[in-house]
Amino acid sequence: MSGIVGMLTLDGAPVDTALLKQMTDRMGFRGPDAQATWAAGSVGLGHALLRTTFESAHEQGPCSLDGQVWIAADARVDARSELIHELRAKDRDVADDAPDPTLILHAYHVWEDACLDHLLGDFAFAIWDGRTSHLLCARDQVGMVPFYYAHVNDCLTFGNTLQAIRLHPDISDTLNEQAVGDYLIFRANQNLNSSTFIDIQRLPPAHLLTWTASDGSIRVQRYWDPPDAPDYLHLKHPEEYVERFSGLLHQAVADRLRTDRVTVAMSGGMDSPSVAAVAHSILSSGGRPFQLRALTHLHTLIPSEERHYAGKVAKAVGFPIEYIDVDARLLDPPAEDPHMLSPELSPLLTWWLGPWLGLRSRAADAGRVLLDGFGGDPGMYLLRSYWLDLLKARGAGKAVTHLRHYSQTYGHRAPLFIRWNLRRWLGIGQSRPEYPPWINSEFADRLHLEARFRRLAKRHSHNPGWRSVVRTPFWSNLVSSLDPGNTLLPLETRSPLLDLRLLRYIATLPPTPWFLRKHLLREALRDDLPEAVLKRPKTVLPGNPLRATIIARGVPHWLEELAAAPELTPYIDTGALLATIRSPQTASDANFMRIMRPVTLSYWLTHRKNVNEGDRRTR
Repeated sequence: MSGIVGMLTLDGAPVDTALLKQMTDRMGFRGPDAQATWAAGSVGLGHALLRTTFESAHEQGPCSLDGQVWIAADARVDARSELIHELRAKDRDVADDAPDPTLILHAYHVWEDACLDHLLGDFAFAIWDGRTSHLLCARDQVGMVPFYYAHVNDCLTFGNTLQAIRLHPDISDTLNEQAVGDYLIFRANQNLNSSTFIDIQRLPPAHLLTWTASDGSIRVQRYWDPPDAPDYLHLKHPEEYVERFSGLLHQAVADRLRTDRVTVAMSGGMDSPSVAAVAHSILSSGGRPFQLRALTHLHTLIPSEERHYAGKVAKAVGFPIEYIDVDARLLDPPAEDPHMLSPELSPLLTWWLGPWLGLRSRAADAGRVLLDGFGGDPGMYLLRSYWLDLLKARGAGKAVTHLRHYSQTYGHRAPLFIRWNLRRWLGIGQSRPEYPPWINSEFADRLHLEARFRRLAKRHSHNPGWRSVVRTPFWSNLVSSLDPGNTLLPLETRSPLLDLRLLRYIATLPPTPWFLRKHLLREALRDDLPEAVLKRPKTVLPGNPLRATIIARGVPHWLEELAAAPELTPYIDTGALLATIRSPQTASDANFMRIMRPVTLSYWLTHRKNVNEGDRRTR
């Protein structure tokens, strides 16, 4: 997706146009099609364009409709026809093929800041209204696109690309220790308002940032919140639930296509194969040539059936598939080029060893759009509290009715599933989260990390379901880490199952029988996926690939060097870390999988200062 950056001098001084251009040029890796800036007095915007939709063929940025209101946007607007209809009803002259930033500008001209109530999709944008000296910045509801800002020395710097913002000479490189601690124990920062750097903040999902000259203060506020507990939808016929879901799923995938070259990151489960099948159906009926292919990760050192099931999907639907052996590259040494370094500590970093980025590199070679299946698990999840809430709100009769639906869905298998789910809801037989044993005790005590781990781990375990997508940090951290600013690839990742329309609908469904083993998704794709895939139960890897690889091949020298690096000692007990790495047979699965967090932190700390220092020296 495109790169955006901006500066506003709050004391009215002229914006530094040379710095603005440097920031914009720094985003060229993610927006290779064009880089441009606009500046007027105390404000300036920069844009690095990546064309990923048919409508973006004639997109330019920053852009304006009247020379007074300007926008720099990284946006894919969904439900375009509905929005265009609304705008035309307000006497706006909008072309059917208007680029997405142009649609947002039209919406702002009609509704001003309330335009966000009319926007769906993945977006981050900044609008400067010269008529009122008003700045509006916003991020989409789910948080698919990142947005950062820094207020230092009467200058507000903002955008979706951390590398560009960090070029500002007044913004320090001082790390946010709480974010570092969260990365080590949770794999990502748990504060949606902060970043890895103490001077740089993040705009949370579903929030806007405003500044107006007449007021002079920076304001951050939420513009959308999911409903707490919507009433369940009760339709007369079961097929009506499936038809509505299927229609929304097709809309979500279609809005995320708008291109004729697309890759799907596909497993052998239900989520991503469903996305792939729907995408193929839509492209096949579009009347124009297209290229659709799948990429699938494989494990060779532990039992895995992904190749078998993913291959069945590709053959049945009719698209090519390529398999990437994860284990073959799992212990490849990291790249020494500091410009291949993710700018922030994020979930992405734990997979830099090659296979994960290798898949995305291959997708970028084939096109600019990658579809995935993220969202199926949290969206269609039967909450632990569901039966208790049902008893409290609707009585035993309604609970019995839902249990009957359960039984009708699974027949003779229902008692087994009921016992299994009761054990899961009650937490019986489930392993408790383990606090990493290699955290530096002084660092942990200063930040109260162990208490934070216990508190937040408990909160996360009680917040599954679709609301966790927009209320807890995990999903926004994960999906925004797939942004080109983090992958360093001109590739836009799109997640149809995280479509807001789908999530809203799912929130109204009675979980039984629709969320049991993703029954809703299986019914919706009954005519599109092979029977073997439709009947396959949800499976997890039967082992730890990293541990299996190290047991088979030994500990690589570079891994021990990173684990013992002096840069780690303020945060990590390197002796305890090395002991864990050297004893893969005795460490627990959970703790052994976590060793890549301090190892990647070591690599990141070693190289991070080199990345922007070279850019700053060119000023």
